[in-house]
Amino acid sequence: MRHIAERVRSSGNYVRVALGLAIFLAAWQLRAATVRGQIAHHGGLAARYISVRVVSPNGSASPFGRTGDDGWYYLNNIPAGEYTLEIQAGGDKPLSVRISVREPTTDVQPIVIP
Repeated sequence: MRHIAERVRSSGNYVRVALGLAIFLAAWQLRAATVRGQIAHHGGLAARYISVRVVSPNGSASPFGRTGDDGWYYLNNIPAGEYTLEIQAGGDKPLSVRISVREPTTDVQPIVIP
């Protein structure tokens, strides 16, 4: 019987740890921001279907997003911090722009590409 009581007590520790982790992840998710902006070609034509992502100083990157028909992009669930916005237009070398991400939304200045 004592063995069962010890297992129940240790199971309670696992539940507390799991609950704490779930709360931490939920709070992190709430602290994440949306990065948004618009990319255009010289002359003002919207740059459609351009790949965009953010790269942290340690080299980890978000999944690529794409601009829509209007040249706008939205990258969701980006933790606050300093990043490089990487824009990949065709086979060209990526264009890099330094950005500071703040909650809940970071608006990036319009970017013009060739």
